[in-house]
Amino acid sequence: MRRETDGNAHLRLADLVSEQAEREPIAAVARRAGMSLPAAEKLRWLARAYRPADRKAIGVGVLSELSPSHLEVAAQAGAARVALLRRAAEERMPVRQLRLLVEQATRVTGPVAVTGGASDLASAGSSLARYAALPDPALDRLLTGPNGHLIRQLAAAGRQLAARLDTAGAH
Repeated sequence: MRRETDGNAHLRLADLVSEQAEREPIAAVARRAGMSLPAAEKLRWLARAYRPADRKAIGVGVLSELSPSHLEVAAQAGAARVALLRRAAEERMPVRQLRLLVEQATRVTGPVAVTGGASDLASAGSSLARYAALPDPALDRLLTGPNGHLIRQLAAAGRQLAARLDTAGAH
């Protein structure tokens, strides 16, 4: 099932675009590469969605058997994507079928619980922004105070959520 552009080659291109976009605007990278801005943005997103550990878990051989479309569809599958991509390569699965499996794997079967109301979320967000802007000595005093452990927990949870949003391409 080798293609002119397999998944592995596409991820290498995505890495190049992403690396260049770290140094200059993505629009300039796209223009120089002769691609549209949306295509360059999608490549940068794909490079972020498939970190080196993810690629290693999937395997170069499997990635080489897949199309770029397979990778785009499976990027939304979270923890299930490695197994889904391996299965897609093994079964020479069309993208349409993989999309159905991803939808099944990511379907929320129960209600999604949101803890706190909009004002609670806004308050937590503004507090974190204020803490992040504090000078180091003031932040050190805050973190050694009675609520320091709670602030650290909130910051760690924020980092985890940000990483998941980056990986999933969520908006």
